[in-house]
Amino acid sequence: MVQAEKLALKSDWAKAAELWNSQAECKNKKIRLEARYNMALASEMEGNLDEAINWLIQSSAIPMKHNKDHKLKCQQHIALLMERKKEIARLGKQFRN
Repeated sequence: MVQAEKLALKSDWAKAAELWNSQAECKNKKIRLEARYNMALASEMEGNLDEAINWLIQSSAIPMKHNKDHKLKCQQHIALLMERKKEIARLGKQFRN
């Protein structure tokens, strides 16, 4: 996870995503939760908003005792991405006219 974070800080999202993706099915729930959330960030940075939303849903679905804050964070991030998708669609219509 540390190596992936270093890659992300260098904006090498594809390589960071490879590492996070390898941890997305980890038996350790905390690592799995973080890996999926980070996959959402990598997908977002690569412009794949639908994929980012999917990763956020998967991350928030992991049952953990202290997961309430994380679920809220994921829900807020999903709402932000949905709004961004609407803005992109609206801009696309403006440029076509």
